[in-house]
Amino acid sequence: MPAQEQLYTPVLVIGTGIAGCTTALVLADMGVEVTLIAAGKNEKDANSWLAQGGIIYKAEHGDPKSLEQDIFTAGHRHNNPKAVRFLAEKGPAVVEEILFKRLQIPFAQHAVSPRIELEWELTREGGHAAPRILYCADHTGSTIMDSLLEAVLKSPNIRLLRGMSAVDLLT
Repeated sequence: MPAQEQLYTPVLVIGTGIAGCTTALVLADMGVEVTLIAAGKNEKDANSWLAQGGIIYKAEHGDPKSLEQDIFTAGHRHNNPKAVRFLAEKGPAVVEEILFKRLQIPFAQHAVSPRIELEWELTREGGHAAPRILYCADHTGSTIMDSLLEAVLKSPNIRLLRGMSAVDLLT
């Protein structure tokens, strides 16, 4: 897009990592027209593609208070209390809705009975008192991003612009 060209959009999402793509996808699923911009010529330049660890879910018993305390610990208590409480209470359901149901991310699982019932294999990361981290071997970020980007590119309500930066924004 030439520098002098102006673009009007109901919603602008800056960044094509997990947060940006998820935000764009959720809004687009609600019928909102979204413009998503990537700084690089390739949306795979986002750091989320390189994430190897995992993504926070919930412990086996799913206690939000325990999750809240672990988030405070991991953040050395420099966290925003309202944001932490919201994440601890709402986050696991969002993981289920978007990553399990919508995108069907193949997180590690293990058999828990002779009938080969599977459950999520959770691990621990820094600051967490209980295993609550979902992962895909050592390529969690790229596995999530592959599915997210596919959904973003298929959405008729998302316009993806590559090689762009947000310099002047008029609201």
